[in-house]
Amino acid sequence: MLRRSEYFGGQLRSYRSCFDVTMSEVEYKEMRRCRPHAHERAFFSFLLRGGYEERHGRHHFCHRLQTVAFRPAGMIHADEITAAGTRFFIIEITDDWLSRLGRYSPRLDWTPGFCADDAAWLATRLYHALANSSTGSPLLVQGIVLDLLMSAARLEAFQVSRNPPWLGRALECVHREFAQDLQLETIASHAGVHPAYLSRVFRKIYRESLGHYVNRLRVRYARSELAKNTSIPLCDVGLAAGFADQSHFTRIFKKIVGVPPGAFRSAIIPDWYASSRQAKQKITTRDAARQEAKSDLC
Repeated sequence: MLRRSEYFGGQLRSYRSCFDVTMSEVEYKEMRRCRPHAHERAFFSFLLRGGYEERHGRHHFCHRLQTVAFRPAGMIHADEITAAGTRFFIIEITDDWLSRLGRYSPRLDWTPGFCADDAAWLATRLYHALANSSTGSPLLVQGIVLDLLMSAARLEAFQVSRNPPWLGRALECVHREFAQDLQLETIASHAGVHPAYLSRVFRKIYRESLGHYVNRLRVRYARSELAKNTSIPLCDVGLAAGFADQSHFTRIFKKIVGVPPGAFRSAIIPDWYASSRQAKQKITTRDAARQEAKSDLC
């Protein structure tokens, strides 16, 4: 039984654990066959490069690039790395995640298999979060993992009205508390729905994740603060907006606005000083003209 983040002969390129989710990038330098084994945690494997095949009982799985597969905990399988330089992104989860989704739907299919096509997009977002940030958003990680689990459980597609009443309650909570350390369960509890359902419906209606929506609210707040207060430190603006630290603030701000917060503010300050100087020059010129007129009268 392989424990968390243990892989036969694989080199761990990057690793991160948060919210009962372990994310690892693993590379195999050489082709190899692995003896039958099992993992103590359920996991998703996202094939980034190379070739990979596995056998589970009488089933043979040939993984294609950019596909996501789900494997339940304890499943005995044998692997074969069929190309040197094969690289995976592995997302391991605890049993608590499966229990959460079980409260949403008691009849779930956790048999091993490949996830739907949108799972590759979801896994890619998590992969970039691992590569670009040491302080990932709880909403981003929680929302994507729940969406991946719904894809793995093969839940049926659903129809939803454009604006269900509970969604308004969720948005009210988000707009009121976006600067806090928001958790998906907190918003779902306020709305009166399951977190998995909230995440999936929100993405279906708004075409973005709840985590990205919250980031846009935070950036909007930060832009306003930078525009009206040119002396407050950038780190204080980021913390007040709800970002974990200045690096997180800078990365998200640049991604949404197009420039870092420092460059954004420096673009505002010259305009402010220029307009201020012009106003002072007008006042000085007007006063000089008045003084000259008084002198002529005398």
